[in-house]
Amino acid sequence: MHKLGFFFVLILVCTTDCFTSKREMDRSDIKIKLQVICDEFEEVFTYPTPLSERKDLLSLLGELSLKESPSIRFISTNTTEEIMEINGRRTSWKEGWNIYLNGELVSPQELKRGMKVYEKDKILIRLEKIERVFGKPTKHETNGEGE
Repeated sequence: MHKLGFFFVLILVCTTDCFTSKREMDRSDIKIKLQVICDEFEEVFTYPTPLSERKDLLSLLGELSLKESPSIRFISTNTTEEIMEINGRRTSWKEGWNIYLNGELVSPQELKRGMKVYEKDKILIRLEKIERVFGKPTKHETNGEGE
């Protein structure tokens, strides 16, 4: 009977360790995904994050830029933050990088104020036609997809 109790405890300890290791492994695999689309390339980039941790979108983009995965350059003013270039593909008078969070267009002002994202959010950055007046985007002309 004593051997049976020892055997039961041994199985319980091994099972608990196996489940704990699995949970720890799952937490390290959580990533925020970022999809970048233009006519020259389409790539998905990932950013590791602890479980259920929200991250500021602008900080996340900046950290990815520092790693050059992807290489991102910004135009920054007191009130707005815009993407000027991703992986060598620059904005122009006719095109600009638009950021979508869960299908909704994020304005440069919203990006500057701070937007929190986490692993379940869908982040899409797309180079699209844009109308500019004095260098500022005035009207977003999208193809209606937004996703």
